[in-house]
Amino acid sequence: MLLAMNLGNSSLACGVFDRERLVTRVRIVSSVERSADEYEALLGSILKSKGVAPADIKASALASVVPDLNEVLGGAVEQLLGAPPFMISPAVDSGLSFNTDNYMELGSDLLANAAAAVALYRTSCIVVDFGTALSFTVVDSAGCVHGAAIAPGLRGAVHSLVSDTAQLPHVELQPPPRAIGTNTIHAIQSGIVFGYAGMVEAMVHRMQRELPERATVVVTGGMSPRIVDEISVVDDRAPDLTLHGVRLIAERNRVV
Repeated sequence: MLLAMNLGNSSLACGVFDRERLVTRVRIVSSVERSADEYEALLGSILKSKGVAPADIKASALASVVPDLNEVLGGAVEQLLGAPPFMISPAVDSGLSFNTDNYMELGSDLLANAAAAVALYRTSCIVVDFGTALSFTVVDSAGCVHGAAIAPGLRGAVHSLVSDTAQLPHVELQPPPRAIGTNTIHAIQSGIVFGYAGMVEAMVHRMQRELPERATVVVTGGMSPRIVDEISVVDDRAPDLTLHGVRLIAERNRVV
């Protein structure tokens, strides 16, 4: 089995794969304050609680956008599994080509999203990833990455709004009953949820106009369930897309 990991600024998402089958998934809060020992103990105990013995995992792969945690998490995985994880980056063989100014700038999570989109949909795709950041990755049916767009994520937008204003409360991110909020909570929910839904729709329409063929719009990311029903341009939901991309790149590099 393979342990595929996607490390973001807010969380560490893990999936245990038996070939292409996702056996189980784990999500824990990521923190630069944790030691390798703490990550090892936490990840090991959660996997065991889900019926997965670390001894059954033969290899691991990591896509990370938090360089400060790579060594710590890599050490934790090596302690848990006996070998460090294979690091996903544009420098490894992903099977993709690039129509960008500098392909080495592409984040490993966006690389994994593109690899998975090509393999699973076999058509041009716009992958909308609601993670700590909101990202759009454009890849065509031949596996050429044409570029990306990145905006602040939902949670960050709420935090920025509340921390920079004296009288606005923290709110739960969910769609309000109406776009015109009649109280402060609904007003914030409308601005964030409906505002971000509109931004996604506008960005997708702009990107579609720049492509020679219509692209399938795929939504992923931990924050996507809070907003995806409000977005009219979504063709498919793929909550584990990034993990599948990590798996596919690892397999291509004969990690497993």
